Amino acid sequence: MATQTFRFKAAPLVPASFTLDGDLLVYQQGLRRTPIPLAKVRTFAVRERPAFLGFTSTQLLFGLDTGDARRPTRLQRTMFDPKAPDCRALLDVLHARLPAADATKLPWVEAAGRLGVVARPWYEGFTHPRSIIAMVLLGANGFAAGTMPATGDSAERFGQGIVTLTVFSIAILLLVSGFRRTRAKK
Repeated sequence: MATQTFRFKAAPLVPASFTLDGDLLVYQQGLRRTPIPLAKVRTFAVRERPAFLGFTSTQLLFGLDTGDARRPTRLQRTMFDPKAPDCRALLDVLHARLPAADATKLPWVEAAGRLGVVARPWYEGFTHPRSIIAMVLLGANGFAAGTMPATGDSAERFGQGIVTLTVFSIAILLLVSGFRRTRAKK
């Protein structure tokens, strides 16, 4: 069987590739090489995430059989660009070679269960646009509250307190709704 190489960009100026040589898939990014024996692949799935500042955030995850009774599966994470033609071709090859291990057609929550990973980690809630706006509001509100001049007028101080409390409440509501929307994604 001929060696096949699937190339893509993991980040600007950072090439990455998958090389399929017989029953060995090798992921290479920079100087790091990660061999993945196809005979040990129990499950594979794609965890799609939006790119961030030109960096690919999507991962191709492999659940590998370790042969150990205490820890039967080892998770191998690799970067993956679902928009790159070579990456789509790699998925086609993997689907043809390992149809029983393919979890790419399943919803992510089910695929994560088969891989043994948490489908929606808690920290992903911070990446939702509402959560980002909430954190900016909280920071600006804290800065504004810390730099308010001390006035002798109690009505003015009361008004400042009401505005600070209102902005704080809106920021907390945005933060909670961002986390909930992230958890509700399919």
